[in-house]
Amino acid sequence: MFYGNGIYTTSCILVIIGISCEIESIINLSNYVYPELIDNEVYNIAMMGTNDIHGSVFGLSLRHPLTNLTYTYGGLDNLVPFIKIMRNEWKERFLWLDSGDQFQGGIESIISNGSIITDFFNVMNLDGSTIGNHEFDFGKAF
Repeated sequence: MFYGNGIYTTSCILVIIGISCEIESIINLSNYVYPELIDNEVYNIAMMGTNDIHGSVFGLSLRHPLTNLTYTYGGLDNLVPFIKIMRNEWKERFLWLDSGDQFQGGIESIISNGSIITDFFNVMNLDGSTIGNHEFDFGKAF
């Protein structure tokens, strides 16, 4: 869904795991039947990880120089539907974590001192986050 490297990259990783005494394998979602709680020992959850959003609120439409195909590069509008679908399907069993570098990069984030990204995370109910090396670019008071 997301392409490219650099300051306008939004990346997304989805891992489905089972928490039990046994090691569960990663599940292919293309034909996956969502599990129900069978007993008290097994509870399946869906985890999604994002990283290096770099303040890229608005996606860019780019054309690949070799294939001449157009694609969207970054942008939170590409991420929102995916989060909504996962929260709707998995309810309280969906966990979304971000691993940092959230603010610095996109002009929209720079102008707002990163608050546009913080607002996005709050509205979309980010479950947890780590601190990246750009989180204090706008100062400690942010």
